[in-house]
Amino acid sequence: MEKEILKLFRMEIERQCKFAMIAFDGVKSNLSNMPDKHKDVEMFPYYMDMFWYSTQNFLIAVGDISKILWPPNSKYEKRGEELRKILEIKDNSPIHPRVFRNYFEHFDERLEEWAMSSASHMFIDSNIGPLNMIGNLDSKEYIRHFVPATWTLFFRGDKYELEPIIKAIDELYSKVHLDNP
Repeated sequence: MEKEILKLFRMEIERQCKFAMIAFDGVKSNLSNMPDKHKDVEMFPYYMDMFWYSTQNFLIAVGDISKILWPPNSKYEKRGEELRKILEIKDNSPIHPRVFRNYFEHFDERLEEWAMSSASHMFIDSNIGPLNMIGNLDSKEYIRHFVPATWTLFFRGDKYELEPIIKAIDELYSKVHLDNP
């Protein structure tokens, strides 16, 4: 691939790394500033919405990086291979999987799948706290759930650890940042 075209992809990866870092800062900020839901009934929903907004944007930015490095269309496979080689990104990178981005991006489909498969139809969504905070329900009943003690996101029983991903994003950013050729 031409050097100038590779530079454009590096610029886009850099941008998406910045977006992921901005979104992750939003996750941390909203989590640390979240008021007690019993003491500040008016502001608590705002911080919850902003937390999940930031989480979703983090997943989208990481997913966009993944699509550049591992294109879903085989037509662009060589580009992904070349960029991964240049940037020394391994296939087992935590950036690679797009499952959680897809959960959020295709939420309508996941919600319908849950509705067809859930025995209890208990809708537990957008929570923050221990996974067992609402009784002993099956983790598949939790649609979106975040455990701050482990920085882990859950979606219907699947888990996604954020710390390895943000570490990989930071490392990738240092490789693509144009001040560091």
